[in-house]
Amino acid sequence: MRLAKRWEGTADGMLSELSSKSDDSNGLIDLAIGEPDLGTNHEIVKFAFSDALKGNTGYTKPDGDDDFISSVKQYYRKVYQLDFATEQIRATVGAMHGMYLAMRAVLDFGDEVIIIEPYYSPYVQQVLACDGIPVFFNGFYQKNSKNFLEEMERTITDKTKVIILNSPNNPSGEVYSVEIMKGLARLAENHGIYIFSDEVYNLLCFLPKYTSIAKYAPNNTVIFGSFSKAFAMTGWRIGYMIGPVFINDAARKISDFLTYTAPTISQKAGIYALENLEISDKYKKCLENRLNYIFFRVSKNKYLSMKRCQGGMFAFINIENTGMSSIEFSKRLLKEYKILVAPGNLFSKSFGEKYIRISATKDMEVLKETFDRIDNCCLSFEYH
Repeated sequence: MRLAKRWEGTADGMLSELSSKSDDSNGLIDLAIGEPDLGTNHEIVKFAFSDALKGNTGYTKPDGDDDFISSVKQYYRKVYQLDFATEQIRATVGAMHGMYLAMRAVLDFGDEVIIIEPYYSPYVQQVLACDGIPVFFNGFYQKNSKNFLEEMERTITDKTKVIILNSPNNPSGEVYSVEIMKGLARLAENHGIYIFSDEVYNLLCFLPKYTSIAKYAPNNTVIFGSFSKAFAMTGWRIGYMIGPVFINDAARKISDFLTYTAPTISQKAGIYALENLEISDKYKKCLENRLNYIFFRVSKNKYLSMKRCQGGMFAFINIENTGMSSIEFSKRLLKEYKILVAPGNLFSKSFGEKYIRISATKDMEVLKETFDRIDNCCLSFEYH
């Protein structure tokens, strides 16, 4: 008996390897994954489970509960002034389920998908699983929007089918400018390609206002959203996708033999969340304060550097001055200082070894202890 060839001999990822060696009971500080420590708001829980106690625990429609679809529609109209037809919206089992459905719907064997670095690492495996070819574009070191867009156009080929955009970005916390959004929209329309817009962190944008690229290229954009981070609902496994009707129609056919529909109780929780956005506002302020503190501590350490985060819940920290790779530094932090972080090579093929990612998912006291330990680690370089 054999596995499919693509999985034969495949080792666990570096983060899985590091996590398997960790011991939560021995003073470990785990800042490797985006698991919010704040917990789901009790009113969301009460609303969802009171509905379940009334007996609403069966399937919803394949695309999602009517009220859930309406809530997503009203949310984008109210917050972003974007109008979508009901037929464009689908409830999904988290954002990545939606992206998988959309990739399956549009990719043929050998189609290219441009992934902007740094990136959320599962994108690569999803492209490969859908018979596409990942093409990496360095979006982190572009000097300005003109340079970014010129380089992007040179990256597009006649095989390009999709560009994946994630703003605010995981892992860097960067929010792409309106100029870049408009330019990518023009490129998508001119070349007949799709923008897959991962908007999981849109409510965690610290700038005055978040802009969706769907505003500039509505016919070429597929949006993926989730409640996991902005509402601390990771375990509820609920999200949505919004795109052209013909893509949603294809996604329905694919989803019918995968999940059929998203969890009913979780859809109810999502309705309450979207109708009470002040819940997310509190989470956003908390994460912004934590990331500002991380930036302050990094700025005091001559071995580390980072860009100030504009959104999200992660800090992408440059460790080049330590003289160590992301894997070496991550292993040292874990083994000697009991800190679990994500090595940067998970998020970039071209420059990830110069970085680590730290999540702002612990309170200030824990973050202070974290950077006290990191400072001690870096201090040891003075003696070598």
